[in-house]
Order: sequence, then structure tokens, then C-alpha cells
Amino acid sequence: QAASSEEDGDLRAAGEMYLTAGQHRKAVEIFVRIGALECLIEVVRQLPGSETQLLNLAIKAFRQHQHYQFAKETIVKVGDVGLLISLHMESHRWDEAFQLCQQHPEFAAQIYLPWAEWLAFNDRFDDALDAYKKAKRPDLSLEMVEKLTHNAVVERRYKDAATYFWRLASEMISSVSLEG
Repeated sequence: QAASSEEDGDLRAAGEMYLTAGQHRKAVEIFVRIGALECLIEVVRQLPGSETQLLNLAIKAFRQHQHYQFAKETIVKVGDVGLLISLHMESHRWDEAFQLCQQHPEFAAQIYLPWAEWLAFNDRFDDALDAYKKAKRPDLSLEMVEKLTHNAVVERRYKDAATYFWRLASEMISSVSLEG
């Protein structure tokens, strides 16, 4: 009956019939194809955590459709902390990403570099400089200070330029002392 509905083009009905019949793979494939996220999360909730292939297919669909809550629920079911942190970051839910990082410090480097870039993009340069250092990328921090210094001079913001020259000198001294 499900195959008949599928042939007739009533994919949602076919997917629901496959789900009722316990054919989760077919149901997931159909719901992903038509973007039926509400139906897809129903399947996810029925699947055991060991069905990683189907769950990862669902995660991919939820992320493509930017449905954060369903993606998070599915990733938690799979138990992939790195993927969960990456979901938080792409959704700009930095507080949640850093909260997970406190529980799993091995992911700190994964978070700080995108955080620094996000801060810089949002004109929070001083915070970005600190985040680059926490990401263990002092080279990027130094590069940003150089750009900020140059821009301040070109724009004739001499007080800012003086501050950035001071910071640039401090960065240079600290990078030399780290190398030597």
C-alpha cells in the first residue's frame, strides 16, 4: 500500500505507512526527500541511538532546513558532542557551545577560532583579539592588530592608532618571548 502511494506521488502518506509498517529507512528517506521535518522527528524519536546512519541522515536534513531544535535533539540521541558544538556554533548559540566546552575541554580549540571570527565580523575587535589567543592563534591576533592600527592611521584616529601601536608592540614582544 505504501509503495502504491509512493507511485501515486503521495509521498507523505507513503512515508507514514512505511513508518507504521516499521520500515524506518524508507520512511526517513521519503521524509528527507520531501522535507517533512515534523514526520521525520517522529521517526527519529522511535529509532534507537544505535541507528546512526539514519539518524545522521535526519541530522543533515534538519541542518539543511535550519531546524535547530530537531537537529539538537537528534544529535543528543547520537551522542556526538563535537557535532553538537558545531551545531551551536553555526546557529550562533555561543553560550551553549562554551557551556559544553566546559564539560568537554578537548573541544576548546574548535570553538575559539570561529568565535574570534564572529566577534571580528561583528566589530568586537578587542574581544576577537583575546579569542584568537585562546584559540592558540597569536598570528591572527597580531594580523588583526596590524590591520586595526593601519585603519586608525588612515582614518586619522590618532588616539586609537596610538593604542593599537602600543598593543602591536606588546603583541610583538610576547610573540618573541614565546618563540625564544
